[in-house]
Amino acid sequence: MNTLNNNNQKGEAMTTTATTTTTTTKKVVRKFHQDPGHGWLCIKIAELEALGIADKITGFSYMRKQSAYLEEDTDYTTYLNALKERGIELETVDGKIFNKDHPIRRFESYQYGSSAPLKKVA
Repeated sequence: MNTLNNNNQKGEAMTTTATTTTTTTKKVVRKFHQDPGHGWLCIKIAELEALGIADKITGFSYMRKQSAYLEEDTDYTTYLNALKERGIELETVDGKIFNKDHPIRRFESYQYGSSAPLKKVA
């Protein structure tokens, strides 16, 4: 808070107070992988679940182990909107960039629930 002391026209002291508000925005940093034809944002499936959008991701995205690779057209936007609704900012950094088909294209198509380990039946 800044306080300024001034004199009015009659020479009387006046105090003006200015308040500065700082807003802290949460930010996440995610890798964006690409090849000449497409791009994918890498997100942990657990994060998609926590955001409540794991079942809204299409089969145009890919998955491997515990990560989803969100295609840049629809699923990236779904993720970005979920972050914005929660006041979270997204920063992307370059992931692996290929001048030919990216290996992500050979990953399993995203299907929610298929990455969970199978339960052993006794």
